[in-house]
Order: sequence, then structure tokens, then C-alpha cells
Amino acid sequence: MDIYLLDILIKDIRTPVVEVVSDRSGDELILGRNVLNYLRVILNGLKQTTEIYEY
Repeated sequence: MDIYLLDILIKDIRTPVVEVVSDRSGDELILGRNVLNYLRVILNGLKQTTEIYEY
């Protein structure tokens, strides 16, 4: 595994520097609480939409 420090930018929302871990076997990522704590995420299963806002 590799460990990186980076900013995450989603549209115009940038998180502070967070530590991420790479497993070299895939192109997916899992956002942990260290990232999600900076965001308000609304998942609407019926409409199949996701909205992301800065706190």
C-alpha cells in the first residue's frame, strides 16, 4: 500500500489535506470520516441522485 497526502476537490469544494491509502489494484476509492466530516452529502435513493455541499 502507498500513503499520500492530498487535497480533495469536488466541483468547487476543497477539503483540507487528508491522508489517503492506495492499494494499486483498483481505480475506486472510499471516502472516510476524515473527508466526510467536511461535507454535507444528501443521497436520494428514489431519484438516484447525490448532492454534495460544503459545511
